[in-house]
Amino acid sequence: MAKPGDDCYDELIPACGGIEISDVANRGISLEQLLDVLLFVWRRCNRSGVINFWRHAQTNESLTFKTINLYELNRWLIVPATAKQRCSYVELVSSHERKQRPEWFVSHWWGEPVVHFVFCLQEFAYQRGHRAVFWVCAYCNNQHELTGDITLDPSCSSFGRAFRRTRGVLVVLDKCATPFRRTWCAFELAMVIRSERKPRPILDIAIFVAEDDGGNDQGANDPDTSPTLVQYPEACGFGQKREMFDGTLGGTRSADELQSFLRVEARGDV
Repeated sequence: MAKPGDDCYDELIPACGGIEISDVANRGISLEQLLDVLLFVWRRCNRSGVINFWRHAQTNESLTFKTINLYELNRWLIVPATAKQRCSYVELVSSHERKQRPEWFVSHWWGEPVVHFVFCLQEFAYQRGHRAVFWVCAYCNNQHELTGDITLDPSCSSFGRAFRRTRGVLVVLDKCATPFRRTWCAFELAMVIRSERKPRPILDIAIFVAEDDGGNDQGANDPDTSPTLVQYPEACGFGQKREMFDGTLGGTRSADELQSFLRVEARGDV
């Protein structure tokens, strides 16, 4: 039976083998790098969107592309991919520290589907017209050595330091607004509300709302009304990524299949 660490992660790692970014507050992850995460998972899916060999830690049920959350992605990708270097995911997949400096701090919980999370960040970057580099704890903290990132005084933690380096906080919500019931997310909101820095940090909110099974399907297959990962490549600063979607994504999974799958299975509005 397959286990975390059995995958090959070479496709994610740049030619330089990654870099060291000593200050965790400077370890932002770009929208392009998040798209690479989705592509990595997609290449391991069968035609029904089930991720081959990846199973839930507690239930042992198969994981799927449209529902895998950050708890399971951390177990199957982030931790094993970085195990050899014992570094953060951002350090593993980066080649220039300057490009990783975050513009926005993202507050969320790990239980929402990863694909919905990426949709929200893509739409935010497009609507606001900002540089698409985000501080997201799972990718930016070293999951092998968290003691230095989480301190007794949370304002001195990696979260607090990263917030002070960014323009503001983007809160990503699921349909139940779960982050508003999480203590750590409440602290992140409080950082914005109580901040006295000038100019005032920005607070923004994004939520992916999927259509109900019995809802209106009008426009579900219309590329102009359905979210796609390459809807706004130039505005979001990842124009070169379109080339990856124009070809074959390895095995039998094609770019057209990915787009079609996302439109039908994860359609909704941000």
